[in-house]
Amino acid sequence: ALRLDNNRLTTIAHLGDVLPRLVLHVERLVALDLASNQIATLGEGLLCTPNLASLRLHDNQLVELAELRALPELQALRSLTLHGNPLAEALPKYRHAVLGALPQLRTLDTSTVTDGERKAADALASSASGRKALKPLVLAHRAMLAAHAAAAEEAAAKEAASFRRA
Repeated sequence: ALRLDNNRLTTIAHLGDVLPRLVLHVERLVALDLASNQIATLGEGLLCTPNLASLRLHDNQLVELAELRALPELQALRSLTLHGNPLAEALPKYRHAVLGALPQLRTLDTSTVTDGERKAADALASSASGRKALKPLVLAHRAMLAAHAAAAEEAAAKEAASFRRA
């Protein structure tokens, strides 16, 4: 577990560069507390923590659901706190929208996810209004995946070019 709460952080976009310096085996990190900061952007900083099971992000400045775009990649994530963020206060059917995007969660904002909430999240995700609500997150997630694929292709092309020169 790593506690970085109450540090006035505004972004964790570069956390992937910093965490390996703080944690010996960052891929084994299962709990991360980033609560009570001033985080407004997440970026892809959490992708270096594939086994993260618990993420505390409450009492920050997250406004857009799209900021959660990297979280579906964290398949081990079971517990998430987002209460006290503008998105939790302003987004209609907030819990259902988050659960629709992150169906692997067992607890959200310290409350156990119920079967009724799961059904409501599934219904929201399959409805026109739900697809509209989740669209920014889905589009941001797809863009992130496309950027990763493009970067991987570029790296492979550079590696192939270096072999041709050798």
